[in-house]
Amino acid sequence: MSGSTTLVDYTRALGSFIGLVLPIAVFFNLLVDKSRMAHPVDKKTDWFYKNEEFDRKLDSRADQNQYRNY
Repeated sequence: MSGSTTLVDYTRALGSFIGLVLPIAVFFNLLVDKSRMAHPVDKKTDWFYKNEEFDRKLDSRADQNQYRNY
């Protein structure tokens, strides 16, 4: 750079810095959290499907018939 730096030069340098650092940070975040795709979290349904309290308990009185719908 020349001897006279202006606000435009600083703004360009800051923009370039953000443009380099942000994608690198996102890339490392994806590398660290590999289980994101294998075990996604959905707060709207996990309370029901992952809660053992709401599972239906079957006992000897449960229906043992094999009904078929033709």
